[in-house]
Amino acid sequence: MTASRRALRLGVCCVAALSWSVGADAQNLSRKTCAEAASRGQVLRDEGKLIEARARFVTCAQPGCPPLIQKDCAEWQTNVDARLPGVVVAVKDVGGRDIGTATVQMDKRPFPQSADGRAVPVDPGKHLFRAVAEGFVATEVEAVIREGERARAVQIVLPRIGGEPATKPVLVEPPPEVPASGVGPLPWVFAGLGIAGLGAGTLLYLSAKSDFDALAGPGGCKPRCTDGDVSPVETKATLSYVAFGIGGAAAITSIILFATSGGTRVRAGASGSGAAASFEGHF
Repeated sequence: MTASRRALRLGVCCVAALSWSVGADAQNLSRKTCAEAASRGQVLRDEGKLIEARARFVTCAQPGCPPLIQKDCAEWQTNVDARLPGVVVAVKDVGGRDIGTATVQMDKRPFPQSADGRAVPVDPGKHLFRAVAEGFVATEVEAVIREGERARAVQIVLPRIGGEPATKPVLVEPPPEVPASGVGPLPWVFAGLGIAGLGAGTLLYLSAKSDFDALAGPGGCKPRCTDGDVSPVETKATLSYVAFGIGGAAAITSIILFATSGGTRVRAGASGSGAAASFEGHF
């Protein structure tokens, strides 16, 4: 073997050895990075710093990490994703209109506003949101964001500097007056009762008088009438008095109700004796 060929072989061996050494160091560095990411991610997760913890778990779940670490980190990342809350901040004026020019801070740091209204992931816990817009008073809102709240809505209302612009007053016409409903059913009820009572009293009275005339006329029992002859006539006469009293009271009540039904509702009552007819006879 010539000297030149031996020198070439030696050079190839040296390059191969150097390449193996660099690859081994890179592999050891990758394992260290994966282990540190897994360890630090667990600490951050337990402290409630889920966003940073998720970033660590994403690192150690990469294919370049050892299979065992990679598997654990993938499971931890899934768990953090389920717990990680999201916030949607809406900035509006007092009229409920969106203020698109507003800028928002969370805990004195810029808060990214999603243009399509999607939730922005945040760590759980108490946060201070501050919204600023030209022409409006800067306003702060404190909110407690809980784990698992995927789209927590936080609304910040900004009053306009100097107050809201005056609006033209709207004249509201008073509702039209509703006319009185007129006569209700009650006066008619009493009117019907009065007519029925007076009618019944009249019929009973005429029947009693006819019977009395028959007893007193030719062929009658007068003056030797017994109680059996006189009692039916007296009963009819008494019932006619009662019917006249009821009918008269109902008629008077009906008249009062008719007279007052067009205005304020009043209570009316009738007392005393009503119209009645009587006759007197001696047997």
